[in-house]
This record gives sequence, C-alpha cells and structure tokens, in this order.
Amino acid sequence: MASPNANFDQISSSTLRAYLSKTFNDQIFNGLPFFAWMKKGGRYVPQDGGEFLVEPLMYGKNTTFKWMSSSGYDTIETSPQDGITAAQYNWKMAGESVVYSRMEEAKNSGRSQVVDQLEGKIEQAKMTLQDKFDEALFLDGTAEGGNPITGFGAMIDSSGTYGNINRSTHTWWQAYEEGTAGVLSESDFRTAVNTVSRNKPVEGKPSLIITTRLLAEKYESLVLPAYRTESLKMADLGFESLSYRGIPIIWDDYCPSATVFFIN
Repeated sequence: MASPNANFDQISSSTLRAYLSKTFNDQIFNGLPFFAWMKKGGRYVPQDGGEFLVEPLMYGKNTTFKWMSSSGYDTIETSPQDGITAAQYNWKMAGESVVYSRMEEAKNSGRSQVVDQLEGKIEQAKMTLQDKFDEALFLDGTAEGGNPITGFGAMIDSSGTYGNINRSTHTWWQAYEEGTAGVLSESDFRTAVNTVSRNKPVEGKPSLIITTRLLAEKYESLVLPAYRTESLKMADLGFESLSYRGIPIIWDDYCPSATVFFIN
C-alpha cells in the first residue's frame, strides 16, 4: 500500500540518513592554483590604510656617469637627476551577504543537526569570493563601472594607462607582448622568458607561467623531456604542474583563450 506521504515510507520515517560527511563538499568551484600562488611568497601584502595604494618605481639611469682620467680631477656633471616616480592604484572593495533565518536556525540545531547549515553558507560565501577574485585577475577591471580589481587584462599590456601612468608615452611601463598567430612552440616560451628577464636572470625572471588548459596540454605534448619536470613549488601548494626552466606552469579556467602569461 502506498504511503500517505510520498516523501516518507516506513524506512525513511524511522531511520536516520547515513551521511558520508558532516561538511559540504565542493562540487561547484574549481581549484584555484593562481590564488594559492598569490598568497605564497610575499605576493599578498596586507595594507592598513592610505588614500591610495602606491608602488615606487625607478625608470631612469643616472646620466652623470663618467669614466675618470688618471689625474682623478675630471669634472663630473652635477645636474639634478630624475628617473623616480610611483604607480598609483585605487582601493577596491567586494561584499556579499549570508542570509540565515530564525526558522532555519531552529530546524538546523540540536540532535537534528547533521550538517551545520550556517557554517556551510559561510564557507560558500568564502569560496565565491575566491572564485570571483580569480576571475577578475584575468580581466581589465572595467566591468560593473570599474568596480572590480584591475587584472591582467590591463596590467600585462603594452598600451593604455595603468597605475595612472600612460604606457604610450612611457614605454618603460609597457609589458612584453607577442601577438603573432601560429602554433605554440618551445621557442615561444624561450623568447618570452628571456625578454621578460631583461638581462636580470634572477629578479627579472618570470616566477609563474599561466595559460589555458588547451595550451598547457599542448606544451606538455610537444616539449623536450628535459623540460617536462614537475614543479615542486606548486606541488607544495597541493597542485600538479609542469615547469619550464624551473618556472611553474599552471592553467586556469578563467585565462583568456590562446593566451600565455609570463609573470615576474
């Protein structure tokens, strides 16, 4: 005979469910290797205030340099030197709500509580923030009236204004870009790494290469076995990755198609 309540038969009316976990498993959000990388190694720097965020920059050489004669009494130019400025950034803010009614609190409490619903909602909000932050890192910050953070779409570019500095006027502020269409090759990686390093093999060398899943798989299939080594740096963060000349290579779902970023 059919049960008067289709949602509960004899078993479900008298037996507790066998929950496999007392926490909410993430079935929606992807892993965020770039987010983890940003938080490691001093790339995430807390700030306690200020009207703007300011990054001091040195863009010029001292032009008074001169080789001296054996007399040691040569005249050295004493003209004032410039070559120092700063990039300026606005603060950005994000927010979201966690709504939890008294009725939900009453039902999800005591011995009847198998999973803490409020904790699940808070964790959901945290993961959403991470996901939205990861997405915005690949954009130019112009969406929603310019409210999002300024990502790679404006940061790693050879034109436009970034940090209140016009890159068309000040070419030293331009990022290296190669936009020639073609099949990905190992030589593309070599040229990019050497160009970005700018004769500074330590401080100038990229510390991360990030691309799409398609290009990451393409790189894995074509490069020489000597380059196909796993990056221990990313493994320490819980993510598998390849490496090129010691630089971790990761892929991200939000990375624009046909794009590889070399980040130093």
